[in-house]
Amino acid sequence: MINTQEYESISCPWGAVIDRYFNEFMQFYYPAAYAEIEWLVPVQQDEQSLAEFVPGDSLGANFLQKLVRVRLKSGRDCRLLIFLGWQRETVVSLAHHLYQLSCFLYSRSGEPVACFALLASVPPEAQNARHSSMAIECLGSQFGVYFPCVYFSDFDLDGDALRREDNAFALLSLAQLIQMRTQDDMAARYAEKWVLTQSLFGRGWSYERINLLFLALDWSLPLPLRLSQALWREIERFEEQQIMRYVSSVERFIREQERQQGCREGEVMMLQHLLVQRFGELPLWVGMQLQTCNGKQRIFWLQRCLVAGTLEEVFCDEV
Repeated sequence: MINTQEYESISCPWGAVIDRYFNEFMQFYYPAAYAEIEWLVPVQQDEQSLAEFVPGDSLGANFLQKLVRVRLKSGRDCRLLIFLGWQRETVVSLAHHLYQLSCFLYSRSGEPVACFALLASVPPEAQNARHSSMAIECLGSQFGVYFPCVYFSDFDLDGDALRREDNAFALLSLAQLIQMRTQDDMAARYAEKWVLTQSLFGRGWSYERINLLFLALDWSLPLPLRLSQALWREIERFEEQQIMRYVSSVERFIREQERQQGCREGEVMMLQHLLVQRFGELPLWVGMQLQTCNGKQRIFWLQRCLVAGTLEEVFCDEV
Protein backbone atom coordinates (compact mmCIF):
# COMPACT_ATOMS: atom_id res chain seq x y z
CA MET A 1 0.00 0.00 0.00
CA ILE A 2 1.04 3.60 -0.61
CA ASN A 3 2.44 5.10 2.58
CA THR A 4 0.03 7.97 3.37
CA GLN A 5 1.85 8.84 6.58
CA GLU A 6 5.02 9.54 4.58
CA TYR A 7 2.91 11.56 2.14
CA GLU A 8 1.73 13.85 4.94
CA SER A 9 5.31 14.52 6.07
CA ILE A 10 6.72 15.63 2.69
CA SER A 11 5.91 19.15 1.47
CA CYS A 12 7.52 18.74 -1.97
CA PRO A 13 8.36 15.10 -2.71
CA TRP A 14 10.39 16.07 -5.79
CA GLY A 15 13.31 16.83 -3.46
CA ALA A 16 13.35 13.31 -2.06
CA VAL A 17 13.13 11.80 -5.56
CA ILE A 18 16.06 13.91 -6.78
CA ASP A 19 18.14 12.95 -3.74
CA ARG A 20 17.46 9.26 -4.31
CA TYR A 21 17.78 9.22 -8.11
CA PHE A 22 20.06 12.16 -8.86
CA ASN A 23 21.89 10.33 -11.64
CA GLU A 24 18.57 9.71 -13.44
CA PHE A 25 17.66 13.37 -12.98
CA MET A 26 20.83 14.55 -14.68
CA GLN A 27 20.67 11.88 -17.37
CA PHE A 28 17.12 12.81 -18.33
CA TYR A 29 17.25 16.61 -18.20
CA TYR A 30 20.94 17.42 -18.74
CA PRO A 31 22.57 14.53 -20.67
CA ALA A 32 25.64 16.54 -21.71
CA ALA A 33 26.51 17.35 -18.08
CA TYR A 34 25.62 13.78 -17.04
CA ALA A 35 28.26 12.44 -19.44
CA GLU A 36 30.97 14.54 -17.76
CA ILE A 37 30.30 13.31 -14.21
CA GLU A 38 32.17 10.40 -12.63
CA TRP A 39 29.24 8.47 -11.20
CA LEU A 40 31.42 5.90 -9.45
CA VAL A 41 32.22 8.64 -6.89
CA PRO A 42 29.25 9.15 -4.50
CA VAL A 43 27.28 12.37 -4.87
CA GLN A 44 27.37 14.53 -1.73
CA GLN A 45 24.35 16.58 -0.67
CA ASP A 46 25.02 20.08 0.68
CA GLU A 47 21.79 21.51 2.02
CA GLN A 48 23.60 23.39 4.79
CA SER A 49 25.28 25.80 2.37
CA LEU A 50 21.93 26.63 0.80
CA ALA A 51 20.41 27.26 4.21
CA GLU A 52 23.11 29.84 4.99
CA PHE A 53 22.29 31.94 1.92
CA VAL A 54 19.68 34.69 2.29
CA PRO A 55 18.24 35.61 -1.14
CA GLY A 56 18.08 39.26 -1.96
CA ASP A 57 14.74 39.15 -3.81
CA SER A 58 11.60 37.06 -4.00
CA LEU A 59 11.31 34.17 -6.39
CA GLY A 60 7.78 33.19 -5.51
CA ALA A 61 6.74 30.30 -3.29
CA ASN A 62 6.65 27.30 -5.57
CA PHE A 63 10.27 26.41 -6.23
CA LEU A 64 12.91 23.95 -5.04
CA GLN A 65 16.71 24.19 -4.89
CA LYS A 66 19.26 21.40 -4.55
CA LEU A 67 23.02 21.64 -4.12
CA VAL A 68 25.30 18.64 -4.61
CA ARG A 69 29.03 18.06 -4.91
CA VAL A 70 30.25 15.75 -7.68
CA ARG A 71 33.52 14.53 -9.16
CA LEU A 72 33.99 15.15 -12.86
CA LYS A 73 35.68 12.63 -15.16
CA SER A 74 38.50 15.15 -15.51
CA GLY A 75 39.21 14.61 -11.81
CA ARG A 76 37.93 18.02 -10.76
CA ASP A 77 35.36 18.51 -8.00
CA CYS A 78 32.52 20.94 -8.50
CA ARG A 79 29.10 21.79 -7.17
CA LEU A 80 25.83 21.54 -9.07
CA LEU A 81 23.14 24.04 -8.18
CA ILE A 82 19.72 22.83 -9.33
CA PHE A 83 16.74 25.16 -9.44
CA LEU A 84 13.22 23.85 -10.08
CA GLY A 85 10.41 26.35 -10.61
CA TRP A 86 6.78 25.45 -11.16
CA GLN A 87 5.39 28.96 -11.64
CA ARG A 88 6.21 31.62 -14.19
CA GLU A 89 6.97 34.31 -11.62
CA THR A 90 10.18 32.54 -10.65
CA VAL A 91 11.77 33.27 -14.06
CA VAL A 92 11.80 37.05 -13.73
CA SER A 93 14.74 37.31 -11.32
CA LEU A 94 16.07 33.78 -11.62
CA ALA A 95 19.36 34.66 -13.35
CA HIS A 96 20.15 37.32 -10.78
CA HIS A 97 19.34 34.92 -7.96
CA LEU A 98 21.55 32.15 -9.36
CA TYR A 99 24.37 34.62 -9.89
CA GLN A 100 24.20 35.78 -6.27
CA LEU A 101 23.94 32.25 -4.95
CA SER A 102 26.77 30.83 -7.06
CA CYS A 103 29.05 33.72 -6.04
CA PHE A 104 28.20 33.05 -2.39
CA LEU A 105 28.93 29.32 -2.75
CA TYR A 106 32.18 29.89 -4.64
CA SER A 107 33.42 32.35 -2.01
CA ARG A 108 32.81 29.71 0.68
CA SER A 109 34.50 26.71 -0.97
CA GLY A 110 36.58 27.94 -3.92
CA GLU A 111 34.98 25.19 -6.03
CA PRO A 112 33.26 26.04 -9.32
CA VAL A 113 29.47 26.08 -9.32
CA ALA A 114 27.45 24.87 -12.31
CA CYS A 115 23.84 26.10 -12.38
CA PHE A 116 20.89 24.28 -13.95
CA ALA A 117 17.25 25.37 -14.16
CA LEU A 118 14.14 23.24 -14.70
CA LEU A 119 11.05 25.38 -15.29
CA ALA A 120 7.42 25.04 -16.32
CA SER A 121 7.35 26.78 -19.70
CA VAL A 122 9.32 29.21 -21.82
CA PRO A 123 8.53 32.81 -20.77
CA PRO A 124 7.66 35.27 -23.53
CA GLU A 125 10.72 37.42 -22.79
CA ALA A 126 13.15 34.49 -23.10
CA GLN A 127 15.13 34.81 -26.33
CA ASN A 128 16.92 31.49 -25.91
CA ALA A 129 14.79 28.65 -24.58
CA ARG A 130 17.81 26.46 -23.87
CA HIS A 131 19.92 28.88 -21.81
CA SER A 132 19.46 31.91 -19.63
CA SER A 133 22.01 34.43 -18.47
CA MET A 134 22.74 37.62 -16.64
CA ALA A 135 25.74 39.74 -17.56
CA ILE A 136 26.97 43.05 -16.21
CA GLU A 137 29.55 44.99 -18.23
CA CYS A 138 31.38 48.11 -17.20
CA LEU A 139 34.53 49.70 -18.68
CA GLY A 140 35.56 46.53 -20.44
CA SER A 141 34.90 44.26 -17.47
CA GLN A 142 32.14 41.69 -17.56
CA PHE A 143 30.75 39.25 -15.04
CA GLY A 144 27.58 37.27 -14.74
CA VAL A 145 26.12 33.77 -15.05
CA TYR A 146 25.13 31.60 -18.01
CA PHE A 147 23.23 28.38 -17.39
CA PRO A 148 21.15 25.78 -19.25
CA CYS A 149 17.37 25.77 -18.88
CA VAL A 150 15.02 22.87 -19.46
CA TYR A 151 11.27 23.44 -19.72
CA PHE A 152 8.57 20.86 -19.12
CA SER A 153 6.70 22.38 -22.07
CA ASP A 154 9.54 21.22 -24.36
CA PHE A 155 8.56 17.58 -23.96
CA ASP A 156 6.19 15.51 -26.05
CA LEU A 157 2.71 16.84 -25.34
CA ASP A 158 0.96 13.55 -26.08
CA GLY A 159 3.24 11.77 -23.64
CA ASP A 160 3.99 8.73 -25.84
CA ALA A 161 7.77 9.19 -25.73
CA LEU A 162 7.68 9.83 -21.98
CA ARG A 163 5.55 6.75 -21.33
CA ARG A 164 8.13 4.56 -23.10
CA GLU A 165 10.99 5.86 -20.96
CA ASP A 166 12.14 3.84 -17.94
CA ASN A 167 13.59 6.93 -16.27
CA ALA A 168 11.73 8.07 -13.15
CA PHE A 169 11.72 11.69 -14.30
CA ALA A 170 10.04 10.88 -17.59
CA LEU A 171 6.98 9.87 -15.58
CA LEU A 172 7.18 12.96 -13.38
CA SER A 173 7.62 15.22 -16.42
CA LEU A 174 4.48 13.69 -17.90
CA ALA A 175 2.68 14.49 -14.65
CA GLN A 176 3.78 18.11 -14.95
CA LEU A 177 2.53 18.29 -18.53
CA ILE A 178 -0.82 16.91 -17.43
CA GLN A 179 -0.94 19.47 -14.62
CA MET A 180 -0.32 22.32 -17.05
CA ARG A 181 -2.86 20.99 -19.55
CA THR A 182 -5.69 20.29 -17.08
CA GLN A 183 -5.67 23.36 -14.83
CA ASP A 184 -9.33 24.06 -15.62
CA ASP A 185 -10.53 20.47 -16.11
CA MET A 186 -10.33 18.39 -12.94
CA ALA A 187 -12.27 15.50 -14.48
CA ALA A 188 -9.67 15.16 -17.24
CA ARG A 189 -6.87 15.44 -14.68
CA TYR A 190 -8.45 12.68 -12.60
CA ALA A 191 -8.66 10.37 -15.63
CA GLU A 192 -5.07 11.01 -16.72
CA LYS A 193 -3.74 10.74 -13.17
CA TRP A 194 -5.40 7.34 -12.78
CA VAL A 195 -3.85 6.10 -16.05
CA LEU A 196 -0.45 7.41 -14.94
CA THR A 197 -0.80 5.72 -11.55
CA GLN A 198 -1.57 2.36 -13.18
CA SER A 199 1.48 2.82 -15.40
CA LEU A 200 3.60 3.44 -12.31
CA PHE A 201 2.39 0.23 -10.65
CA GLY A 202 2.84 -1.79 -13.82
CA ARG A 203 6.55 -1.12 -14.42
CA GLY A 204 7.91 -3.79 -12.10
CA TRP A 205 9.77 -1.26 -9.97
CA SER A 206 10.56 -1.76 -6.28
CA TYR A 207 8.08 -0.74 -3.57
CA GLU A 208 10.45 2.03 -2.42
CA ARG A 209 10.67 3.50 -5.92
CA ILE A 210 6.93 3.26 -6.58
CA ASN A 211 6.05 4.81 -3.23
CA LEU A 212 8.47 7.72 -3.62
CA LEU A 213 7.45 8.46 -7.20
CA PHE A 214 3.76 8.29 -6.38
CA LEU A 215 4.20 10.91 -3.67
CA ALA A 216 5.77 13.26 -6.24
CA LEU A 217 3.17 12.38 -8.87
CA ASP A 218 0.34 12.99 -6.42
CA TRP A 219 1.85 16.33 -5.39
CA SER A 220 2.18 17.39 -9.03
CA LEU A 221 -1.46 16.56 -9.82
CA PRO A 222 -3.61 17.86 -6.95
CA LEU A 223 -7.34 17.07 -7.11
CA PRO A 224 -10.41 18.34 -5.27
CA LEU A 225 -11.20 16.29 -2.16
CA ARG A 226 -14.06 14.35 -3.78
CA LEU A 227 -11.96 13.24 -6.76
CA SER A 228 -8.92 12.60 -4.57
CA GLN A 229 -10.94 10.23 -2.38
CA ALA A 230 -12.31 8.48 -5.46
CA LEU A 231 -8.78 8.00 -6.78
CA TRP A 232 -7.60 6.47 -3.49
CA ARG A 233 -10.48 3.97 -3.66
CA GLU A 234 -9.44 3.04 -7.20
CA ILE A 235 -5.83 2.60 -6.06
CA GLU A 236 -6.86 0.35 -3.16
CA ARG A 237 -8.92 -1.87 -5.48
CA PHE A 238 -6.11 -1.95 -8.01
CA GLU A 239 -3.55 -2.94 -5.38
CA GLU A 240 -5.82 -5.74 -4.14
CA GLN A 241 -6.18 -7.05 -7.70
CA GLN A 242 -2.42 -6.92 -8.19
CA ILE A 243 -1.84 -8.80 -4.93
CA MET A 244 -4.40 -11.47 -5.84
CA ARG A 245 -2.89 -11.84 -9.30
CA TYR A 246 0.51 -12.28 -7.72
CA VAL A 247 -0.83 -14.84 -5.23
CA SER A 248 -2.52 -16.78 -8.04
CA SER A 249 0.74 -16.84 -9.99
CA VAL A 250 2.60 -18.13 -6.95
CA GLU A 251 -0.03 -20.81 -6.34
CA ARG A 252 0.22 -22.00 -9.95
CA PHE A 253 3.99 -22.09 -9.68
CA ILE A 254 3.83 -24.15 -6.48
CA ARG A 255 1.36 -26.61 -8.00
CA GLU A 256 3.56 -27.02 -11.06
CA GLN A 257 6.57 -27.59 -8.85
CA GLU A 258 4.65 -30.19 -6.86
CA ARG A 259 3.54 -31.91 -10.06
CA GLN A 260 7.10 -31.97 -11.38
CA GLN A 261 8.36 -33.21 -8.02
CA GLY A 262 5.81 -36.04 -8.14
CA CYS A 263 6.94 -37.07 -11.63
CA ARG A 264 10.58 -36.99 -10.54
CA GLU A 265 9.94 -39.16 -7.50
CA GLY A 266 7.97 -41.63 -9.62
CA GLU A 267 10.78 -41.94 -12.17
CA VAL A 268 13.38 -42.43 -9.43
CA MET A 269 11.31 -45.15 -7.76
CA MET A 270 10.78 -46.94 -11.09
CA LEU A 271 14.48 -46.80 -11.96
CA GLN A 272 15.46 -47.94 -8.49
CA HIS A 273 13.02 -50.89 -8.67
CA LEU A 274 14.35 -52.02 -12.07
CA LEU A 275 17.96 -51.79 -10.88
CA VAL A 276 17.20 -53.91 -7.82
CA GLN A 277 15.42 -56.51 -9.97
CA ARG A 278 18.36 -56.71 -12.38
CA PHE A 279 21.38 -56.33 -10.09
CA GLY A 280 20.20 -56.95 -6.53
CA GLU A 281 20.92 -54.68 -3.55
CA LEU A 282 22.21 -51.29 -4.69
CA PRO A 283 25.40 -49.70 -3.33
CA LEU A 284 25.35 -46.26 -1.72
CA TRP A 285 26.84 -44.48 -4.73
CA VAL A 286 23.90 -45.53 -6.90
CA GLY A 287 21.43 -44.01 -4.44
CA MET A 288 23.35 -40.74 -4.50
CA GLN A 289 23.31 -40.74 -8.31
CA LEU A 290 19.54 -41.23 -8.33
CA GLN A 291 18.92 -38.36 -5.91
CA THR A 292 20.99 -35.78 -7.80
CA CYS A 293 20.25 -36.66 -11.43
CA ASN A 294 18.07 -34.69 -13.83
CA GLY A 295 15.18 -35.95 -15.95
CA LYS A 296 17.30 -36.54 -19.03
CA GLN A 297 19.73 -38.70 -17.07
CA ARG A 298 16.92 -40.76 -15.55
CA ILE A 299 15.45 -41.55 -18.97
CA PHE A 300 18.90 -42.51 -20.28
CA TRP A 301 19.55 -44.81 -17.30
CA LEU A 302 16.12 -46.43 -17.65
CA GLN A 303 17.00 -47.33 -21.22
CA ARG A 304 20.48 -48.58 -20.25
CA CYS A 305 19.08 -50.61 -17.38
CA LEU A 306 17.26 -52.91 -19.80
CA VAL A 307 20.39 -53.90 -21.78
CA ALA A 308 23.39 -53.35 -19.49
CA GLY A 309 25.12 -56.34 -17.95
CA THR A 310 26.34 -54.57 -14.79
CA LEU A 311 25.54 -51.51 -12.69
CA GLU A 312 28.71 -49.87 -13.90
CA GLU A 313 27.55 -50.16 -17.53
CA VAL A 314 24.29 -48.41 -16.64
CA PHE A 315 26.06 -45.36 -15.19
CA CYS A 316 29.32 -45.30 -17.13
CA ASP A 317 28.29 -43.20 -20.12
CA GLU A 318 27.59 -39.46 -19.99
CA VAL A 319 24.20 -38.32 -21.17
